[in-house]
Amino acid sequence: MLPNHARRLLAPLLVAALLVFATGCSSSNDVGSGTSAKPANGKSASGKPTGGKSDNGKPDSGTNPPTASGQEPDLTVTAADLAAAFEADAADADAKYNGKVLKVTGIVEGLPLTDSADGIYLTFGAADEDGDLNEIGTFYLAPAEVAKAEKLWRGQEVTIVGKCIGAPIVGPTLMESRIEEIGEPIPVIEIAAGELFREYQEDEEAADGKYKDKVLVVSGVVANMDSDEQKVDIRGDEQSNDDAMRLQFRYGQINKALVAQLANLEAGDNIKIKGKCGGMDPFKNTLIHMYFVRIETE
Repeated sequence: MLPNHARRLLAPLLVAALLVFATGCSSSNDVGSGTSAKPANGKSASGKPTGGKSDNGKPDSGTNPPTASGQEPDLTVTAADLAAAFEADAADADAKYNGKVLKVTGIVEGLPLTDSADGIYLTFGAADEDGDLNEIGTFYLAPAEVAKAEKLWRGQEVTIVGKCIGAPIVGPTLMESRIEEIGEPIPVIEIAAGELFREYQEDEEAADGKYKDKVLVVSGVVANMDSDEQKVDIRGDEQSNDDAMRLQFRYGQINKALVAQLANLEAGDNIKIKGKCGGMDPFKNTLIHMYFVRIETE
């Protein structure tokens, strides 16, 4: 299996390719031998409008099939069991899950990211031997669900409903997903950047014990920005020259909402961020790294 970061990079590209392929197949069926062609009057051979509602009031399969976000699930499964099924026997799992609307409960591994086609997706994860989360599945969100997803945090339990399109090498993938349930919020520690920095300068080991791998909400002042490397340095206050910590995106993938927020920032602006504390950079003892960062707004 590919390393976790490689799978994350490939996920949106493979899903996009699958969607293009599926769209192509659908189009060829519509204009094939003539038996499946859509009548010019917008009705099927039975006389029903294509893509509208059937006699029982439910959505019809046609030019506008219903999205998975509006359907009841066919099957309920945990993200871990779903990933394990595809890992154990891909063909058997594909026959069981592909094309089905699934209700899946799992742990959020990655914050919302944007693919090349502007699709917003989250990833499920499972803890490895070291306790870190490794990606085991991807789910794309229906547009109405994006605001909910921006409130989620890595390590939080969530239940989603979406249509399974199988499991390319990035793991089980669901489309047009809706968020059904959100678990307990992840505890956070609120602290000023200057205070955090002073504690690390005084006793790095003690500070690691309190803050490393914890989720922090940190307030400070923007010191400088590097858009090419997608990072921001924060200091404790306007008079300090200490670069207290760094905001850093991972693996080059983009959360467009965060990028838009950063575009409006300048040196000297007040900022409050939420992120995972990675401890001090061993090569630059003035930097405390932060990961999975989002900017907190009032």
